[in-house]
Amino acid sequence: MRPENVRLPSEGEPSVVVSTSFRGSIRRTTARLEDGTLVVVQHDAGDRPQPGDRVRIALDAEPVPVEARPPSGA
Repeated sequence: MRPENVRLPSEGEPSVVVSTSFRGSIRRTTARLEDGTLVVVQHDAGDRPQPGDRVRIALDAEPVPVEARPPSGA
């Protein structure tokens, strides 16, 4: 999952901000989902969640290229 395919919407999976860093025109925020999974979100630099803030996480559906391979030994 790429950080640019994750959003901080008003509705989504509940999580808590662990860290955030300014990267020029964007920010990268790491959040912990309720099951303990860490997710990195790339978002607008104007959005400034702080560690400990409760946020929501959602994924954007992105097509992924898949290449079929013959079974080994074929």
